[in-house]
Amino acid sequence: VEDEARPLRALAPLLGGVEILLTGVGAANATRSLEAALDSSRQFAAVINAGFAGGLDPALRAGRLVCESSHTQLLW
Repeated sequence: VEDEARPLRALAPLLGGVEILLTGVGAANATRSLEAALDSSRQFAAVINAGFAGGLDPALRAGRLVCESSHTQLLW
């Protein structure tokens, strides 16, 4: 959603070549939006999923980075 993307939008021009895709809420919306982007003629080196969901865990401090770790081929 836009509130989650806003901080990233400020950084994207500094990183060069970064595209921010708003997918909507939920797995079905994310899948549909991401598949459409990947099926387009654009080329992507990586896909990063970012959002506020980790903020729902009171054990996580603000600014904490949470990463996928169960798929070793994704860890680069």
